[in-house]
Amino acid sequence: NLLVEQLRKYLDDQAWLENRRIMGLIQGIERRAVALRQQAPDERRFAELEEPRPALDLVMARGLYRPPLRVPLEELDLREGQAEVAVDALFRQTHVDEAVLRANIRRLLQRESQVSLARVLQRFPLRQGLAELVAYLTLASRDPKALVDAAEEERVELCDANGRRRLARLPKVVFVR
Repeated sequence: NLLVEQLRKYLDDQAWLENRRIMGLIQGIERRAVALRQQAPDERRFAELEEPRPALDLVMARGLYRPPLRVPLEELDLREGQAEVAVDALFRQTHVDEAVLRANIRRLLQRESQVSLARVLQRFPLRQGLAELVAYLTLASRDPKALVDAAEEERVELCDANGRRRLARLPKVVFVR
């Protein structure tokens, strides 16, 4: 009960101080207005609004779309021809099984607490080339425990479709248990 009384008295004092401050501000404004009463502006309009009401652009007030009555058609001279496009690449696409890649990483992490992508590729060489390397990088990007260090660089050797050895430079990727 005593705490409630003290809180009520404190709030009353704060309200009284705030009212006193507001009254002081109002009296200051009144004094300035009385002092400026003799110095009225020369022009009749001393304050002006650019637009007296807001501009409204309602969605439902807009008209509906009306397609043009005549559609312009372009006349082209079409000729039968022969396409010289190699479609072999469409049939040579490979599928990389991410479950096998995850199993490779897990197998190495059973013996070590962390393993780099280069170490994984030493133990399990790439069989499907660049597609398999991209799949390993995709796994690293999805794994919250994997670390990708763009400041360090790893070099990985892979074979392309023609059997030529290629060297790929990529950020250091470390898989953690």
